[in-house]
Amino acid sequence: MVNLDHDPTIEEFDAIVVLDAPWVNRIASIDPSQPILIDRHNPGNLSECATTSIMDTDAGATAELVKRVIQTGQWEITPIVALALLSDSSMTPASLRVQLPIRLSQPYNL
Repeated sequence: MVNLDHDPTIEEFDAIVVLDAPWVNRIASIDPSQPILIDRHNPGNLSECATTSIMDTDAGATAELVKRVIQTGQWEITPIVALALLSDSSMTPASLRVQLPIRLSQPYNL
């Protein structure tokens, strides 16, 4: 488990998931050696070093791909997960099939 009371280093994580960034220069400050890539753009050079790439250029948003991964893994889309997915403007509570216990117009601390 990573303690977020300090600034964690990349070595403290089991995996780094990169969203919506097909090129290494888009994440240059982090530079994970073997990321998991989830993206809706045409493949760039980041897919060459990724251990796994989940890509679909027909997806309306990367959040749709994340939702597919969650559903395939049969993980629950909790309100906090749904809120993170809703940060992508193309996703809606109806498309996630989840009832949020909060109003999105109000601040919500994760």
